[in-house]
Amino acid sequence: AQLAAASSFGVIIPPATARRIADLESQFARSQSDLQVARDHQPSLASELRESATSHKAAQAEVDRLEATIERKPRRFRTLRDNYERRLK
Repeated sequence: AQLAAASSFGVIIPPATARRIADLESQFARSQSDLQVARDHQPSLASELRESATSHKAAQAEVDRLEATIERKPRRFRTLRDNYERRLK
């Protein structure tokens, strides 16, 4: 596109420069395409991230519940032992 505009004004562009401009335009087009692909994937990636965070929260809640249960067990056993010892007296 740049080359056509330049030649229409009678500007002479050396072949090496013309090739470099064409390469850069091609790279730019690929970059735009890659950017569009990334934008298209962004919503699904965001959804996956939200699902993962929700799953992590659920797993953490289960860990917290189990830890609380583990903490209660020694107290429960101590209470049972104390009650048993009192009955023996």
